Amino acid sequence: MLFKQNSCPSEQSGVRLFECRQEAFGVQLNCYAFAAGDVLIDTGSHSLRRHFRPFIDEVNPELVMITHHHEDHTGNASYCNSKGIPVLMNPLFRKECTEKANYPFYRRMFWGKRPAFQSGTLPEVIHSGRDVFKVISTPGHAADHVSFLNESTGQLFSGISTFLLKRKLYCGKRAYLPSSGRSGTFLRMTSTRCSVAMQGM
Repeated sequence: MLFKQNSCPSEQSGVRLFECRQEAFGVQLNCYAFAAGDVLIDTGSHSLRRHFRPFIDEVNPELVMITHHHEDHTGNASYCNSKGIPVLMNPLFRKECTEKANYPFYRRMFWGKRPAFQSGTLPEVIHSGRDVFKVISTPGHAADHVSFLNESTGQLFSGISTFLLKRKLYCGKRAYLPSSGRSGTFLRMTSTRCSVAMQGM
């Protein structure tokens, strides 16, 4: 088999983390999804669907929230559509996601060809069961990137690397932030207090 795949489910602070790894040509890439209460955050890549879809079935979320449109985060959103699970995302690239995916070959090789999917627009605050998620605009890694702060638990979910210092959150990929979004994203992230940071790649 050209690609070596494996999955590693775990749980931290009541949140289920599903991590998949794909390796080829000496390169290893990771892909993530989180289940918090009745919510699924991101859906993994289409190339790893045989791992992510059973996890989605097991979690059986009432709602899917997408951190950004990249194919390793939205690869199974169409599967959620087929199960009647609402998918919400930043509307910036929503139209592109309703169309046939078009991105470079090296990304298709690792993440597969993301099927088109339908989504609604993320509101500023999402109520799900006992959880209240605040949607925080954090462009940089992707122009449409958002993070989710569970105000009920203090958990912060991000599709990019972050780190905590004295209960404040800092953006771990600051070098990739374009000048147009750098200062605003950094200020929003450093002013966000959270107890636990859950991060994707």
